[in-house]
Order: sequence, then structure tokens, then C-alpha cells
Amino acid sequence: MRVPKRRSEELRKHHSGSRYLTAEAIVRLKEELQRCERDLPALIAEVMRTKENGDLSENFEYQDAKRRLRQAHSYIAGIKHRLVMAVVIPKKEKTSGRVELGSLVTLEVDSRRVVYTILGSYESKPEEGKISDRSPLGTALLGRSKGDAVTIVTARGEKEYRIVDIQ
Repeated sequence: MRVPKRRSEELRKHHSGSRYLTAEAIVRLKEELQRCERDLPALIAEVMRTKENGDLSENFEYQDAKRRLRQAHSYIAGIKHRLVMAVVIPKKEKTSGRVELGSLVTLEVDSRRVVYTILGSYESKPEEGKISDRSPLGTALLGRSKGDAVTIVTARGEKEYRIVDIQ
């Protein structure tokens, strides 16, 4: 027996991240939404086509087509919800002197310099220098000023990061 799930539970799995998005991320989400909505008629047609193949309880093609259609609807609902809940990270004309969302932060760690942009978790890509405001380092940096040092405890031990510049 399947346990029914509330719609809010389904949406939550797509939206566990931060609500903060850049204007560019919002544009990408809107393009993704349009692409997914364009694909819906083909998915619906596939459901209708496979429905004609006989007994629905034993028709794997039909069940698979219905599953893909449900997933598409769920994904579209997730994107729409993310867009409705989005809080835009404004472009910085002038720095406030403190690390905040959208800040480009130059850090010194282990005698080398690294540069990170602090963004919402949806856009984080550490390998590209974009870290989440919810990550241990992002959380520790928020609200700090140039010259401050933060210590992060990792599985490999403690690391100290010194803020060299904020843009």
C-alpha cells in the first residue's frame, strides 16, 4: 500500500535550498520552465498512446509514461514555487565593508589566496568559486569585515581563513 504524500512534501524535496537567487539564475529557471512546459504535450500524447495497449494494471509502458508525466508536473511545480519564493540578490554598486550575499571575497588560507562568491545554495558550485551562504565557510564569513579571520573545523582538522578583500 502506498502512503499518500502531501503536495507540500513533494515540493519540499525540490526546494530544500536557499531562496536567494541572482537575476541570472532566475532567467535560467524561467527558461527551464518554458522548456519543461513545451515538453508536456509530448508526454501527455505518450500516456494516451500507451493507454490504448490494453489492461492498464499490467501495461508497463502506460505506467512508465504516467510516472514520467507525474515527474514532469512535479518538476514544473517545483520551478514555479522556487520562482515565487525567490529573493533576488542585488548587484553591488558599492561594498558595505562586510561580507554579504553576492559578495566576492578574497581569502588567504595556508599561504595562498582563494576567491569565493557568496550565493544562495541553489547556485553554489565550489569548484567554480561559488559557495553557499549555508555552507560552513559561507556562514562563518557572513557579516565579517576585511582583515577578520574565521576558523572552520573540517574532517581534516581546523583551517583558518583571513579575509583579504571584499567586493
